[in-house]
Amino acid sequence: MLVVLSFLSVSCGGDDDDNGNPISDGISANSPDGTKGTYKGRECIVVTLNGKKYAVATKNLGAQEETDYGNYYSFDETTNPTTIGLSASATEWHVPTKEELESFANLANEWVTLNDVNGRRWTVGTSSLFFPAAGNYGYLQGDFGYYWSSTEKNAEKTYYMLFTNTNCNISIENRTTSISVRPFCALTK
Repeated sequence: MLVVLSFLSVSCGGDDDDNGNPISDGISANSPDGTKGTYKGRECIVVTLNGKKYAVATKNLGAQEETDYGNYYSFDETTNPTTIGLSASATEWHVPTKEELESFANLANEWVTLNDVNGRRWTVGTSSLFFPAAGNYGYLQGDFGYYWSSTEKNAEKTYYMLFTNTNCNISIENRTTSISVRPFCALTK
């Protein structure tokens, strides 16, 4: 008599990618704000913006540590997201929209110095996100934070998040300026 046993493999940490690797380490649309983990290959913290759950990366695109400035991109480089390793889909890692950045900028935040790097820290639940004052490529590092949105104002200008030691808001910038990107990913549609 031949007995065939079959086993079903179940991942408890979330969905798997095409290679069978988990895409989530404790992060989901049901996670409370401030939950830290990994989602689709990036370290992140869960944040609610305008009633929707997002994973916000803990580091700038191209950065090794949270205090690193990371890479600098012109707006046109961000409009072809695959060239910078992101997606145009809100439910994938993407350059945040103007509305997403506006909502984020309005969360509790303060100017701090972390490991000798100036920037703003957003408190989210029991966690925090540090955005270094990366300036724009070659200028204003340590004094200003510039972070692209994916939203254009017109053919020459686009929206971005700007912060200093006194405030944080949304402004417009020439699309050729090279500044930082902080990836966001919607956990709910």
